[in-house]
Amino acid sequence: MLKTRRKPVRLGLESLEERCVPTIFSYYWHPAGGSTNYAGSGNWYDQAGNPTGVVPGTGAIAIFGGAYGTNSPCTIDDSNTVGVLALRSTTAYTSTLTIDITYSVGQFDTGGASGSYWDSGNIQFATGSGYSNPELDIYTPYNSTTKGFRIDGGTVNISTSYTGRVDVFSGATLTLGFEEGNVFWGANLWTQAATGGNAAGEVDFISGGTGQLQWDYVSRTSGSEPTIANHGSIYFLATDASSTISGISSYLNGVPGNARFFNNGLVVFQGGAPTTEGLVFQNGDAFSWGELDITDGTTVLFNQTYSDAAYGSTTIFQMNTGSTTEVYNGDLKTSGNLAFTAGYLKYGNAAGYTNSAKIESSSSTVYALNVDGGTLESDISGGGTTLTLHNMQTILGLNNPSTTKLQFDVDNSSGTIYGKITSDNSLTIDSTAFSHVTVTVNATGGAPSAGTYNFFDYTALNATFGVTWSNTGWTGWSSGPSLGTSHLTAIA
Repeated sequence: MLKTRRKPVRLGLESLEERCVPTIFSYYWHPAGGSTNYAGSGNWYDQAGNPTGVVPGTGAIAIFGGAYGTNSPCTIDDSNTVGVLALRSTTAYTSTLTIDITYSVGQFDTGGASGSYWDSGNIQFATGSGYSNPELDIYTPYNSTTKGFRIDGGTVNISTSYTGRVDVFSGATLTLGFEEGNVFWGANLWTQAATGGNAAGEVDFISGGTGQLQWDYVSRTSGSEPTIANHGSIYFLATDASSTISGISSYLNGVPGNARFFNNGLVVFQGGAPTTEGLVFQNGDAFSWGELDITDGTTVLFNQTYSDAAYGSTTIFQMNTGSTTEVYNGDLKTSGNLAFTAGYLKYGNAAGYTNSAKIESSSSTVYALNVDGGTLESDISGGGTTLTLHNMQTILGLNNPSTTKLQFDVDNSSGTIYGKITSDNSLTIDSTAFSHVTVTVNATGGAPSAGTYNFFDYTALNATFGVTWSNTGWTGWSSGPSLGTSHLTAIA
């Protein structure tokens, strides 16, 4: 029987999609011969404790301290140095990292998987090599495990005599923890606005223990103070159960300074611990809005002022019709006047808390709450609410009565709940013969429960030409609303 020989088949190789996962290398700062040069290739050890002969780049992790690091100072001043995937220090590192160029962290840290942390040692900025504006640019995205770029100890000194800046880019998160050390700031903190659908840059101030952000700038003149420019989100998460004051303090050459906080994003104070915001606060500007929230049972002291031609010594100035300040179960304390020339000042309840919304003077001095072109409004979405004013004179419509509004919301759906204000000082309404402040009672849910409703209690009324009333849903009321010598009242 004959067998048929099979025709041979030529074998070949097919090119497949490359699926190599890049290796992330960690480099330990271990300088040779007393060198402090970050760019020195002989100054870094690898994960096995051997000299690498290379400098960490944008795909690597630079570690100060740790298993193979030494406790030695380091200076970044070579223009060829761009940055790293992640920057870290351990508690073994107590020396100083000096930045004298623009140095980026986390630009290629996808999803914040690597994350950066600074647990000990110092970061400072200097201008010794001709770079006038050294920067630490943070791109590290937030990750529930790594927390973005997290600073939990040591000192960040941006610096007290030189310029310097930290930029937190869109989608990035910088977490500053004060449990183990203060953060000393002397220049600018900028957060970037959201672009391309990404989240805006975010800074979290995690306070506790005795930590505080010390905004201390020496060798400066008044008028050249540094700033926070927020276009993203900044959270003050005060959790300290002791009597320690967390937050920001501001000093110029050792005395209280006049640094500015320009907010064109979101600033939130929460956590329940007393907090100081020691920078003059501007909420919004001519081009964009800002939102300031005080909640969670937190007391915030605004103690730095600037001299305003219209409103005097002022701690908070709000402008832009889209700007909002919300005091929901919080306490806004001030060491100067407040000026709301546009947008909204709202008060109300927060879930899980007993109603407590306050605006008060930080001392026995009486300051002015100026609502002059904006709206002072109750929010009863969380139930009936009361704003308590202590040592605050309420002034409505000082220069702009026609765009000034006082609004009280009422809900009669099941009983009557409403928003009200109680003050131990006077109410002044600066209307003119042709331009009045508007007082609105916005009622929903049908007829109210019978009784007398005091929407605003004050000690004296100063009103030359009265107000314009604007009532909505106003059914079942027998009288009012009306302004008396000590109450704004309606009768059902």
